Amino acid sequence: MAQDKKSVVLYCDVIHTVEKLSNENAGLLFKHYLRYINDLNPDAPNELLDVVFEPIKQQLKRDLKEWDKTKEGYSKGGKASAEKRIKLKLVEPTLSKSTVNVTVNDNVTVNDNVTDITKVDMISNWFKDLENSSYLEDIARNSKLRVDYVKSQIEKFRAKAELSYPTYEKFISHFKNFVNKTATNDTKITTKSTDGFGTL
Repeated sequence: MAQDKKSVVLYCDVIHTVEKLSNENAGLLFKHYLRYINDLNPDAPNELLDVVFEPIKQQLKRDLKEWDKTKEGYSKGGKASAEKRIKLKLVEPTLSKSTVNVTVNDNVTVNDNVTDITKVDMISNWFKDLENSSYLEDIARNSKLRVDYVKSQIEKFRAKAELSYPTYEKFISHFKNFVNKTATNDTKITTKSTDGFGTL
């Protein structure tokens, strides 16, 4: 197991193999499984369990490779997001709206509400980031939707989104809620796909 990985997937179809074992061998297989995932480098208790455990071990290795890729993607996304937040804090104004009072010599006062341009630019950049964000896969996985469906909702969300969000996380949360409200049974994943959350 990888460092900091606290869980594994035990696939339901293992039951077909385990049911063919005696209760004693099934118990030994489970103990061997637990020792393996806890990096105790166990030797199989007998030749039968060595053969039975091999496909389970190979699946665990495939899952670990996928987990490493996902972890790396989250790490890169988190670093990029942190860098953007730091840059935004450097240019983010203290007020999002201000009132400009202009007094003309003829004693005429003009009041004009000015929306801060940088806030609008920031939201626009968030939309650009969202199109290639790993959040899309997370939303798709958690909502049991196809990633292409989640991506297709970005433009619809743009039409309904607020002009200002306090943080990128609030922006993402609002998008996730929007996607979940627009999802129908037709857009939900009903059959198991190879990656578990639709086609990428």
